[in-house]
Amino acid sequence: MKSFPLLLFFFGIALLGCNRKVAVNSSASDPAGLSENDIIHKVYDQSVKAKWVQAKGQVALDGGGFLSSGSLTLRVCRDSLVWFSVTKLGIEISRGIIRADSAFVLDVWNKEYWSGSLMEISQKYNVPAQFSDMQAVLFPTLDPMATYMFSKQADGYHLSQPGLLAKQFQISSPDIQIQSITVSQHDADLKVMYSDYKKVDDFVFPFTHIHTIKQPNNFHESKIKFSSIQTAPIYNTPFNISEDYTLMK
Repeated sequence: MKSFPLLLFFFGIALLGCNRKVAVNSSASDPAGLSENDIIHKVYDQSVKAKWVQAKGQVALDGGGFLSSGSLTLRVCRDSLVWFSVTKLGIEISRGIIRADSAFVLDVWNKEYWSGSLMEISQKYNVPAQFSDMQAVLFPTLDPMATYMFSKQADGYHLSQPGLLAKQFQISSPDIQIQSITVSQHDADLKVMYSDYKKVDDFVFPFTHIHTIKQPNNFHESKIKFSSIQTAPIYNTPFNISEDYTLMK
């Protein structure tokens, strides 16, 4: 698994959440009795809120090949950093750390590293990107302070936010869980689908994430199948670039 594609995989997550909040008045409600406010707060109340979170699982990127899949360890400090390590057959092949102002990824297999930032990715793809949005897609939730357009559908609820990027949330019924987040911008459609929700401590978490990016001449799909998630007061996030590593061009 080359580090730069893996980095783009995580930045793809960030871009999925990069729509800034736009207040839209909506008084719609579910005939069964659930209002927009009820649904937003129910999703928020059962989401992950811990300062530190660690999740482990299997990640697979499209394209095939020996290095296109591996075992993922993900550690997140809220509003601070995302750290990840990918191993294959017990051997680490990639490690990365992403902060609000910087990002570094090691390609251990080829002894290369990549450095950059969310701002660079934002400028390259001409979309705003925020570190907090990456967290919101890794651990799906709704913002109680935001206002959404609301509609009832046969299989649940649909919430949307218009703006520079049109963001749509599909909410299941009756469990009121985010099934997908879709963002459309120019000629790109970005989508994350969630399934296999399980209750862990005081929150629920989707153990399967499928990410797709559709463009006129490109389609990419990535999948994470988590096996565990836990919280702790703090987790180690070791990161060091050896002198014999070369900068990835």
